[in-house]
Amino acid sequence: ESNQMLVNESLFSISSFVEKMDLVFGENASKEGLVFEASLASEIPDFLIGDVGKINQILTNLLGNALKFTSEGSVRLSCELEERNEDLCWVKFQVVDVACEGDEDDQDKGSGRAQRVAKRLVEQT
Repeated sequence: ESNQMLVNESLFSISSFVEKMDLVFGENASKEGLVFEASLASEIPDFLIGDVGKINQILTNLLGNALKFTSEGSVRLSCELEERNEDLCWVKFQVVDVACEGDEDDQDKGSGRAQRVAKRLVEQT
């Protein structure tokens, strides 16, 4: 179908990927007076095969919007092992923004927009 996107799978280091996200978004959060935290579950193998470009695109969109629409507090990226069998493992990426105060309507708008874009990117693969 014309709406389908190609999946470009390659071997990548998830720990290096998360470190990069932590550096980039940690700096952006700090400039906005926010705290950014990134965590990676220790049971996830370091080297995975996946479309790291697409993962980066989706998480950048979600994290960027979380930072944009969080006026105080923190934004967190967590990577957890969802399931694993002998050949495959599923990693759950979760973006959480914890606002101390702020306009809930703006947070909802940003979150909803980012979720729609992420959903479309995932569905097009």
